[in-house]
Amino acid sequence: MKAMKKPLTLIAAVCVCFTLCANASAQSAEDDVKETLLSFYQAINSGDAAGVINLSLLDAVGNFPRTGGLQDATDGDPGTVEEQVQAFQGTLDAGLNFQLTVHHLEAKIYGNTAVATYYTTGPTTYPNGNVVEGTFRATAVWVKDGQAWKIAHFHVSPLQTGE
Repeated sequence: MKAMKKPLTLIAAVCVCFTLCANASAQSAEDDVKETLLSFYQAINSGDAAGVINLSLLDAVGNFPRTGGLQDATDGDPGTVEEQVQAFQGTLDAGLNFQLTVHHLEAKIYGNTAVATYYTTGPTTYPNGNVVEGTFRATAVWVKDGQAWKIAHFHVSPLQTGE
């Protein structure tokens, strides 16, 4: 009986170690996603078009188009990184400006994919001069692309107060 306790104790210790390591690894990955999301918003707020695009997948879907469809209507070719940077920089140069703060950021890892949920506050100024300010809830889907997390999709909607 005593000889049987040692292998069972060893097996239990190994299981505990694997569980602790897996939890630590998941927490580390969640922290990486949170840090990357904050870097994304830092790039948005500072007008760093290259920083925003370099943290995004080339074919990322970030909004519902004004045409009412479910995804951006493109010809299937999202363009090069340089073309995307140039296009976004043009919009920033035309007057698009963000001063957003992220609150209550949570992230959950699913293999090489992560989902982050959070709130943003602060003004967004559009090229036509319209300013939108308020509290928005947001979801971002991240994919591990090599060693880096990149945004694949995000959605932001105004927080309804129930009035």
